[in-house]
This record gives sequence, C-alpha cells and structure tokens, in this order.
Amino acid sequence: MDRYEKDERIETADAGLENDKKENPVPMVTEEEIYEADMEARREMLDRCRERIEKFPERLEYLAGAIGFATGMGDEDSARDSYDRLKGAPCKRWPSHAYGAAIDFLMLHPEQNAKEITAVIQEGKKYLVSDEIFIKEYEYYRCIGEPDKGIDALKKAVSTLKNASKAALLLLSLHLERGEYDEAVSVGEYALATSGIDNPKDIARACFQTLLARDARFQMAMNSGERISGDHENTLLMLDDMYEYLINNFSSQLSSMDIELARIRKEVLKFHRIRLDI
Repeated sequence: MDRYEKDERIETADAGLENDKKENPVPMVTEEEIYEADMEARREMLDRCRERIEKFPERLEYLAGAIGFATGMGDEDSARDSYDRLKGAPCKRWPSHAYGAAIDFLMLHPEQNAKEITAVIQEGKKYLVSDEIFIKEYEYYRCIGEPDKGIDALKKAVSTLKNASKAALLLLSLHLERGEYDEAVSVGEYALATSGIDNPKDIARACFQTLLARDARFQMAMNSGERISGDHENTLLMLDDMYEYLINNFSSQLSSMDIELARIRKEVLKFHRIRLDI
C-alpha cells in the first residue's frame, strides 16, 4: 500500500469514532457547575478539618486548613473562628502553611487588618526559611496599591535566603514587565542557579524570560546609536542560538504563544544579521 493512501481500516475506525460522538455526545459543563463542584469540594474538606480539630485540638495544621478552605468559600465567620483559635494557641510557632492561610483570610479586608497582617508576616519571617512569606508580603502590598514595597520584599528574599527560587521567578516576570532588563537578567540567572526550581515548566519559563531580557537589552544597545562591535555581533549570534535551542528543546514546557514569540524574535535577529552582513 502506498504510504500516502489511507488504510480502509483507519477510515472505518474514524467513521466509528464519529458515530460514537454523535450517539454519545460529551456533556457540556457550565462554569456554574464547575463553581458548584469546587464549592462542594471545599465544604467537604472544611468539614473534615472541623472533625479533626475536635479530635486533635492541639494540631494547628487542621486549624490552618480550616482557615484556608473557609476563606476560599467566602465563609468569613468560620475562617474568623478558626483564625482566633489559631492565634490563641499556646504554641506560638505555627505550621508553615498557617501563615499563608492567615494572611489570605486577613487580606479579605486589607486596610482594616493592616497591622495584624504586618504582625503575621513578621512572625512568619522569624520561623520560616522559605520565600513563601515574602511572596505573601508582596501580594499584600500589591493588594493595597504599593507594588514597589512588594518588589522590595521579593528582593529581600533573594538577597537573604539561600534558596528563594519562587520569589526569584516572580521577580523575574515583574522586572521584565517593567522594562528593567539588567535586573531581570541578574535575578533570572539566580533563579536558574538555585535548586528550588524542580518543575520543568518553571525552568523553561525562567530560561525564556531571561533570554527575552537579554534580547531586549541587546535591542536597546542596537537602537542607541552605539558603534557596532564584535561583542554586539557575538551577542546577536548567541541570542539566535539560544532561541533555536529553546524552540527545539522546550516546546512541550512552554506555551504555544511563547514558542511563536521565540520564532518571531529569531526573525528579528535574522533581520539584524542581514543588515549588518553577519
């Protein structure tokens, strides 16, 4: 059989699939149904936490879970009850996720709870060695319209913690959005060097965003009227190779839009190569 001819067995199978779709159509799920299913799952988890709290009142992780699920459901009364019990517990060092749950609850009314949020953040910094509390601090400042203070919190995490990869990834995106390309390259290299990035998609995203920052920095130099030197030519070739590598090796980790952007950037670099006869 010619390899371009379609096997009759394949055509029969395709026809069977089409008939099956017509006879047994996949039911459409509405956003309302998804929301209700999510709320029901949260209610079940909140009930489980409550049961465990009654059996093991000294286990603060169950109080933290109850705060988180109640906050997600918008049940402020239940969240407040669990938060007050957590705050009144004899043990002053909470489980790591309890700080985030408490801050999320208090941020339902950020201005009203400003002092308490700040106090929880400071307590978290005493005991936690991860960057999660600094990310919560960033979210709080962003929520109240002071993003620069939030960025300072992320910078503090990167400069003081041995491994602040999550804060670094967030900071990388923010620097790139703000056109701070030198800072983006620096924090991107930090993020890639830390062991905390164990998600392939995070690694690919960090590589891509750091490359975009390098590319933007190069384009600014090209448009500034600087004399084109051998360093510029080497940078151009390096950027082209790096985009090619990303396209060939990270296509399953990056979004289709990112891959398309990488291809467009390669075409822009090709334009410069033709213009400069490289």
